[in-house]
Amino acid sequence: MSAAPVVIAVLLFCAVALTLCCTVGVLVMRDPLQRLHYLAPPASVSAFLIVAAVLVQEHSWQSATKVLLIAFVLSLMNGVAAHATSRAALVHMGTARPCELPERIQIIDETGAVIGEADMSPGEKGVAEVKPWH
Repeated sequence: MSAAPVVIAVLLFCAVALTLCCTVGVLVMRDPLQRLHYLAPPASVSAFLIVAAVLVQEHSWQSATKVLLIAFVLSLMNGVAAHATSRAALVHMGTARPCELPERIQIIDETGAVIGEADMSPGEKGVAEVKPWH
């Protein structure tokens, strides 16, 4: 009997156990910011445990490349989603202000010349109006 099925089973068991433990953590925490801490391990550690299991099972470089790329993107997007969610939670709780835009901005072309200006307050149709520079 080969050791590969045992290694695969252990890796997948660890990934599922980690995800279940983090699920309990999300359910127990009271604050949205505390809950975010329990969302990171399944999206990063569990993903790479599953990648390791696939690499043990499959010996093709195409499969390895695909699962590594998927795990990398998942791990990268985990940070982006956590940051955006925490920012939205802070704004909702009132401890942070939403981003404020300037009332007027200049529009510059690729040469650096000012070609117009935009009024950032909503116009009649609810969109910012752009006026040519004179």
